[in-house]
Amino acid sequence: MKKIIISLTLIYILFFIIGIVLHSENIFGKIRETALIVENKNFFYYFAHNINVLKNSLVGIFSFGIFSILQLTINGIFLGVGMAEMTANVGWMKSLLFIFPHGFFEIPALILSTMLGIYPVYLFCLLIFKNKNYKWKVVIFKQIKNIFWIFMIILILIIIAALLEAYLTPWLIKNYV
Repeated sequence: MKKIIISLTLIYILFFIIGIVLHSENIFGKIRETALIVENKNFFYYFAHNINVLKNSLVGIFSFGIFSILQLTINGIFLGVGMAEMTANVGWMKSLLFIFPHGFFEIPALILSTMLGIYPVYLFCLLIFKNKNYKWKVVIFKQIKNIFWIFMIILILIIIAALLEAYLTPWLIKNYV
């Protein structure tokens, strides 16, 4: 599982960098400066948004992980583009200040939900390439237990991220722009 998380993190970082590199007037046009506008969105809005992203990542269960990886790469590109735009407007330090508090929890939740989306592929590979005398009932039960705990961790992470995005990020933007 650790190798999957590391691989997905590297994919996310790669597409984040691609988003930064692709940020230009010619490719994306003028990105609205929505990151700098304090809107009256509450915890439930951000929580619902994060749950929707989680749901989209979990759809990968039915697509052999394709939709999960796609969701991860698109999110990485959008963050890269948004970070580049915000940096152009307010500089790196303020951009990190606005993104980091909730992103510290939201991005790992996205990576973990992507992992859950590709988990069936992982289990299928275990089934094919592992010893035939493997006790599969024990393994499947253990994996279901792992999935449950990973899902609970994701839920906690997105709750924290939504709280920070709803309350701390607007305060930071209001007081430091």
